[in-house]
Amino acid sequence: MFYGTESANSGGFEEDTTSGGRYFPLHVGDAWEYKEFFDNTYYRREVVGDTLIEGKVYADYRRFVALNGGPMVPDPFIPKEYVRFDTLSAFVYGWAPPIGEYNLFEAPCPLDADFGTMVFCPGTGAVADVTGGYDGVLVFGGEEPGTGEDTVYTAVKAYDEGAFVFRYGADHGEVYHESDAQLYGLYYSRVDGVEHGVPRYLTVSIDPPIPGVAEDEGSRIWPNPADRVLQVEILSRAPQMMLVHI
Repeated sequence: MFYGTESANSGGFEEDTTSGGRYFPLHVGDAWEYKEFFDNTYYRREVVGDTLIEGKVYADYRRFVALNGGPMVPDPFIPKEYVRFDTLSAFVYGWAPPIGEYNLFEAPCPLDADFGTMVFCPGTGAVADVTGGYDGVLVFGGEEPGTGEDTVYTAVKAYDEGAFVFRYGADHGEVYHESDAQLYGLYYSRVDGVEHGVPRYLTVSIDPPIPGVAEDEGSRIWPNPADRVLQVEILSRAPQMMLVHI
């Protein structure tokens, strides 16, 4: 079984009254871990803060990768970027120099589409069938890498473009991604302080801010209250983020 991928289908056309932003949550402190099934790679994504860029609020989005059971390190291609959900277009946008703003690949389709419809996805340039429904099932954990099954029932929306299949869970984010080059599923998430599954990796990151983006002095500590892990970010000219076991 692929983690976080089971999706029951309501069948037929059904209006989706769920806010599109719930399919791609971006709270400070949110984190996700995915397993890549083609090459045994693991991915971790974290929201470590937020910042204002050109009048728009973006989440400070960090990416990490672990190859073949190795250590989790910053993604060499996109270690850091800023991400926001646009409530008008229902798209997720990234921002990074020198590109500026672009349609984020994890959410190339409008996330407010109704179940049973077809939509054009500018992120991939294809038309997708929108399936799923309110009776979706997400399964976290399992034999690897978690320590047990954690089943969640929530709205699950799938976009099938033929060459690409993406699934999103309400209040969980991207739970499944399939293309010719990648096939990965979600096995752990922490969204708005609520955890599902068991994390395989904890990360420590130290990196400079993106040039031209102002960051306030100070610090952020989350979640509050904390259970097993306390995250501390020290904001200065060289922001640092660490995880502290408690």
